[in-house]
Amino acid sequence: MLQTSEDILADVRKILGEEIRITKRNWAVYWCPNHPDEAQKGSTGEPNFGVDLNTGRYNCFRCGFKGGSLKSLARAVGADYVSKNAEFIKRRPRRDVNNGYDVGHVLEAIADSQGRLLKSNAMSYLKHRGVTPYTAMVYGLGYAVGAPYISRDTAEAGYKLGLITRGGTWLWQEGILYADPVSDPKVLNVRYLPNQFMQQPRDFQLGKHPHRTWGERSTPLGAWRITPRTRGVVIVEGLFDMLVGAQCLDQRRLYPEYVCVYTNGASPSFEMLDWLAEHDYDYFLIRDMDKAGADWVEMIVTALRGKKRRFAVLFPPNDLDPDEAFLSGWWPPIIS
Repeated sequence: MLQTSEDILADVRKILGEEIRITKRNWAVYWCPNHPDEAQKGSTGEPNFGVDLNTGRYNCFRCGFKGGSLKSLARAVGADYVSKNAEFIKRRPRRDVNNGYDVGHVLEAIADSQGRLLKSNAMSYLKHRGVTPYTAMVYGLGYAVGAPYISRDTAEAGYKLGLITRGGTWLWQEGILYADPVSDPKVLNVRYLPNQFMQQPRDFQLGKHPHRTWGERSTPLGAWRITPRTRGVVIVEGLFDMLVGAQCLDQRRLYPEYVCVYTNGASPSFEMLDWLAEHDYDYFLIRDMDKAGADWVEMIVTALRGKKRRFAVLFPPNDLDPDEAFLSGWWPPIIS
């Protein structure tokens, strides 16, 4: 008898107990049972171990502890467990989330933000960060307001996706909006404008970090620019790192042989790490020079080594962030 995702989850709980969370790609996330994961969680506070509820395979993206079945997991952790179900199963369809809505249902609101960009203070902020209008247009950046001009259907989708407050304000208000991929978005990323660049006060308080993300981070953001000619992928953590890195590639006429992507922070999703491991490119990791950057490198390198991918870790000079280093004139000679 073939196991369902629910069967696998029930079996995983017998081995490891209750999960921390289940990702939208159907991974059960835990602190790794093979190394002191929780004690070493660092600044991100994120666990590194997961079990794929579609297949039963498991992986720690920090210490490399992995295997292909729940039977081997139980044996590895010393659990007294035998499943009554078959060991090998077929991959099951992804479950619907958000009542069938995804970020593609708010294209009208995304288009509204894109139409506002060039004449907004957001464009001034982009120039301040070294991003040219050409790059902003290539990546379809937008200036997001709290009350875009949209239809009722789009507003309903926004509520279902958790994009709108109870007061009716879109949570990307006074931010630079990036939709990925541009043509058929799966992810929305907003970087909020600093106070001096805002055109009006926000109707809500920001949290600890000046950014938000909605949607499924299943692939590196910016990977939609990869073409059959691409042989190298530059990986960075943040949106501005990617925008300026891609800009430098264009200016040096290295695109599309090289493409710059970003992981949306120092804790790439399990699905994103899987994507990197499964695609055969030359990878160049340009790290942020902080503790989270070191953890980020370790997670990606572990995933790449598992598939014997070619990679290099590159360090910006003078502890600069990658985008600052690019704008200073620094460029790794290995990427040419």
